[in-house]
Amino acid sequence: MTSGALPSNPFVAAGMIEDPRLFVGRKDELHAITSRMQGDQPTSINIVGEKQIGKSLLLHYFVLTWQQ
Repeated sequence: MTSGALPSNPFVAAGMIEDPRLFVGRKDELHAITSRMQGDQPTSINIVGEKQIGKSLLLHYFVLTWQQ
């Protein structure tokens, strides 16, 4: 590795996880989204964070499992 270069990220996936059984963790975040969607008056939420930490994947998983 050269000076100043960042190591490659071993956790970068090749696309979205399509099988919900392969998604692990983020239970607190999923609960927060669900509670805001199911209230008497649903509210909007912001999902913010560093680049490539799984924001889109979290929302994709939420949509896949919303009916359950």
